[in-house]
Amino acid sequence: MRLRTPLIGALAFAASASLAAVAFAADDGHTEHGAHQHGHGTLTMAIENTTVSLELRVPGNDILGFEHPPATDQEKKLVAEAKVKLADALGMFGIPKDAGCAVTETDVHMHGGDHDGDDDEKEAQKADTGAQPAHTHEHSAVHAKYTLTCRTPQAIKALDIALFAAFPGSQELDIVAVSEKGQAKVEATRKVPKVSLPGLW
Repeated sequence: MRLRTPLIGALAFAASASLAAVAFAADDGHTEHGAHQHGHGTLTMAIENTTVSLELRVPGNDILGFEHPPATDQEKKLVAEAKVKLADALGMFGIPKDAGCAVTETDVHMHGGDHDGDDDEKEAQKADTGAQPAHTHEHSAVHAKYTLTCRTPQAIKALDIALFAAFPGSQELDIVAVSEKGQAKVEATRKVPKVSLPGLW
C-alpha cells in the first residue's frame, strides 16, 4: 500500500474542502441533496513532485443507469464493464501525453452498485449504532481513486474528460486541481468536455 506524503494529504484535503464548497454553492434547492445530483460528479486532483492523486465521485445512476445492487446477469455485466472503463484513468480524464504519466494504483468501488464496499459500510454502521441501518444506500455511488507517476506533471495544464462519452448519464463534473504552485477550479460538461486548469502552475 502506498503511503501518501503529508503534502499530498494536505493537498487532497484542500481540494476536497474546495470541492465541497463548490457542491454546496451548486445546491440551489432544486438538486437532489447537492452531493448526489444525478448527472453531476466531482473530481479532485492533487499533484506533488511526480505523483498525481485523483479521486472521482459520481452517482451510480449516471454510470450504471440504475441505483440498486445488481440483481440480474445483465446488471452485473454492466457493473463489470463500468469498472473496466473507469480503471483507465489516463483515457477517462484525458491526461496530456506530454506529462508522461503511468497509472501505479487504481481502486474503483460501486457503493450500492455492487457488494464490494456495501458490506463494509453496513458493518461500520452496525458497529457505530449497534443496529442494522435502515435504507442503506438509498442512492448508489461510484468512488474511484488513482495514483499516477508522471515524468513532467507540469504538462498537465488541461483535461479532456471522456467520462461523458463513456457514460451517457454523466452530464457535469466539478474539478478541483491542487499543486505545489497553485489551484484550479473548473467545470467540465458534456458540451465542453475539455477544460484548461488556469492557476495550477
